[in-house]
Amino acid sequence: MPEQEEQEREVDATAKLRGCCCGDPYASLPPEMRPKAAAKKDGLRQVTCPRCGLMYWTNRKTDLCVHCE
Repeated sequence: MPEQEEQEREVDATAKLRGCCCGDPYASLPPEMRPKAAAKKDGLRQVTCPRCGLMYWTNRKTDLCVHCE
């Protein structure tokens, strides 16, 4: 009997989570239709400073690093 009650509680808990906003809203979609996660380096580009050769990520328009400006 305790096993059956435990199973019922688990079913109730999963049923509650389906309507919850903290679950995966795209769980019913196939993986190819789910939206892609935004890249953490959005808007950044990798450049090499033409003066010192330092490779770094920046969102600025100039390729010079802050040390060579």
